[in-house]
Amino acid sequence: MRRRCTKIEVAGIAVLPNHRLLFAGWSVRWNGAVATIERELGARVPGVLYLLEANAVAVLDRFEGHPLVYRRKRVRVFAAGRRWRYAQAYALKQPVESAPGGEYLNVIKRAYQTWGFARIARFQSVLERFQRGGALN
Repeated sequence: MRRRCTKIEVAGIAVLPNHRLLFAGWSVRWNGAVATIERELGARVPGVLYLLEANAVAVLDRFEGHPLVYRRKRVRVFAAGRRWRYAQAYALKQPVESAPGGEYLNVIKRAYQTWGFARIARFQSVLERFQRGGALN
C-alpha cells in the first residue's frame, strides 16, 4: 500500500461481515489468481483500515483497474474499538475462483500473521453478538 500511496495512516484493523475472501482472476505479475471479496452471508474478512488523502483514491483506482476490472464499493466494517465504520473496498467485477500463485499466497499469509488476523477470534465474537442485535457500547 505504501508503494502506491505515499501519505497514508493505518487506522487499525476491522472485519467485513457477510463477505468472504477468495482468489480469482489472473495476474501476470503473480502468476495466478489474486485476492478479492464477495458477499456471503455469515462469512467475515479481516482487513486493515487506512486513512488516505483524497487524491490517493484516484491512484488506487488506476492501480486496481477501477472501474473496468475491479469495482470500488462502500462497505460497513466492524473496527477495533468496537465500532462500525464505513470504508472503501475493491472487488473483482466478475470473479471466477482459481488458484493463486505460491508467491502471492505467501504474501497474503505473511500479512495475516503481521496484522494478527489469526488472533482476532475474540474480536469476531464481539461482532457476532452485535449482528444478533446487541448494543454498540
